[in-house]
Amino acid sequence: VLSTGASLVFETESVARSDSFVNFRVSPLGKGLAITFRNVTPIRRTEEALRESQARLEIATAAAEIGVWDWNL
Repeated sequence: VLSTGASLVFETESVARSDSFVNFRVSPLGKGLAITFRNVTPIRRTEEALRESQARLEIATAAAEIGVWDWNL
């Protein structure tokens, strides 16, 4: 980040809690760095639940040979 001047954003598993994920942003600030982080575990869990729900819906509609559609009048 210091050599390129470009910010870096990444997510990783928390070292404090193995069941948590943290989003880091490292940005240049003057002659140093600004580092921010936030817990993204609830977001990750919600996204995983949504993926599982979508997969179950796809399996159910395929097995029943039905379709799903939206119509916005």
